[in-house]
Amino acid sequence: MPNHADMVRMVPPFLPYADALVYLTGVLELLGAAGLVITATRKPGGYALAALFVGLLPANIYAAIDHVPFAGAPAEPLWQRIPEQILYLAVALWVARSATTTPVKERVFA
Repeated sequence: MPNHADMVRMVPPFLPYADALVYLTGVLELLGAAGLVITATRKPGGYALAALFVGLLPANIYAAIDHVPFAGAPAEPLWQRIPEQILYLAVALWVARSATTTPVKERVFA
């Protein structure tokens, strides 16, 4: 299981505040996941996660090229990381596009 230090090592050195960025992206991932679970926010949640996955791609490329170890194991090769990231992106977009846009009917209390 990866830890915080593993994630910080994945942040490219040209980005400032690597430690804070790891926490920020973690919070954004959790918010995006919650957005997918809640029907009313599924569409924006899916698009937000897709944008986050695009934003995280440079970190995955950097980690693969610089052979950054992850959870004590050797770095996964770039050819494995890119398709995996594209899969996550595609699923997030699929969920966003398949979300219903029909508004919830108002409840009438008698």
